[in-house]
Amino acid sequence: MDERVQIFISSHKPCERAESGFVRTVMQADVIRDLEGGDEKDRFMAAHANEFCELLTQYWAWKRCGAPYVGFGHYRRYFAFAAVAADGDGIVRRVSLNAETVRELALADDAAIAGALDGCDVLAPYPVEYPVGSAYRQYKNSDVLNVEDLDAVLGIIERDYPEYRAAAKKYMRGRRLYYCNMFVMRRELFLSYSEWLFAVLFRFYGRKDMRAAGYTAAQLRTPGHLGERLFGIWLTHLQMQGGAKIRHCRMAVFENAESMPPLLPEAGALPLFLPADARSAPFAAAALRSAALSSAQKISAVFLDNGVSEADRDRIAASVADCSNVSVRFAEAARVFAPCAASRRDVTADPSRLPAAFPAFGRILWSDGFSLVRADIAEYDIAEYAAGEGVFDLSARGEQMPARARREYYPTKGYSEYFRRVFRGTVFYGERDRAEKCGAERNLFWRALFRVFPEGGKFGCFLRKVRRHLKR
Repeated sequence: MDERVQIFISSHKPCERAESGFVRTVMQADVIRDLEGGDEKDRFMAAHANEFCELLTQYWAWKRCGAPYVGFGHYRRYFAFAAVAADGDGIVRRVSLNAETVRELALADDAAIAGALDGCDVLAPYPVEYPVGSAYRQYKNSDVLNVEDLDAVLGIIERDYPEYRAAAKKYMRGRRLYYCNMFVMRRELFLSYSEWLFAVLFRFYGRKDMRAAGYTAAQLRTPGHLGERLFGIWLTHLQMQGGAKIRHCRMAVFENAESMPPLLPEAGALPLFLPADARSAPFAAAALRSAALSSAQKISAVFLDNGVSEADRDRIAASVADCSNVSVRFAEAARVFAPCAASRRDVTADPSRLPAAFPAFGRILWSDGFSLVRADIAEYDIAEYAAGEGVFDLSARGEQMPARARREYYPTKGYSEYFRRVFRGTVFYGERDRAEKCGAERNLFWRALFRVFPEGGKFGCFLRKVRRHLKR
């Protein structure tokens, strides 16, 4: 391990990792065990681990790490040390954290990290602009946080740390916010910042018993949220003093960092792969059910999931629960079809990629999720499938659902009687609020605006925040 720079990535569960001599994943459970054997403050931190969130790792590194540069990330948030395009908030977004995105974004490229830190005192993420009001107003408008807690912390600064008073006013009145408790600092500054940060937060605990106040699990994470605001105040104070060299770096945010276990074929079963997303889940469930009802052979279904919720996963599995000849599994579609996709809209199903993605499967059956099987799969003329490796597309041989099925959230009129008979057997039958569940924009005004200004662009990001603010 290279001790010149240590960037600790906080994680509370097993996940994909980007690691190098400079970048190291730290499990929260290991930090808690270590702190439980420490002094009184260490044990306090261990007992309140979930409340401090990623600040727990910062506290542990403050007490344990002696590297000249110390920094922090999160299992779904890293610094992107490659020159890549970002969205309107200055954030690089990717669907999945995987080997390809680690290389693309130079998340663990020690040479790139060393170059970014050369002559630098503090490396911070680009701040995000709050469109309406100020940093203080943003905290106050939160659906989870209580502004009285921020007021308490600002009161502590006013009384006990008057040298930070001007910086606190300037930052809280401004619109640029530093999120996620991410940075890399020279050791001297890191020690100074951590001493001040945790002194303020310990004083906050002396004023507020969140558990006695009946805070929810989300509200109990208030110290982590306060830490974000305190970093902004501290960095503003450092800028006002002058002399420190501060640089900004893109933050990379991953929608999914879960590890994808290798999929192996089930003995004696035909492997059937189908794509599914939040919109098409009811149709994909009907497609699978048609294959299960029509076939005598055992089917091992693998859904290539592109944003299907846990609830919908359960609905898909329950839709064939009465069919003893089918099993259901799920795999991340983005890692198969578009490993470096910036959003789920960039993921397009391409069955030709399946053999390389699932090498253990010699032969694969494919359905596009919008076609119904009307005969036993064994009766299809699949000589080319039986002859060797490759992908055999069942979609062209089945009954195609109407073209508009790919646009609809829920089946309406115009589908065949066979589809209706199959669909009635799924758990999705009777559902009417899928558009709202999937986050479809129903307001024609906002739909028109986002058609002109895409949500990923700078003005689109601004509009998205304005809309969220107006909905409160």
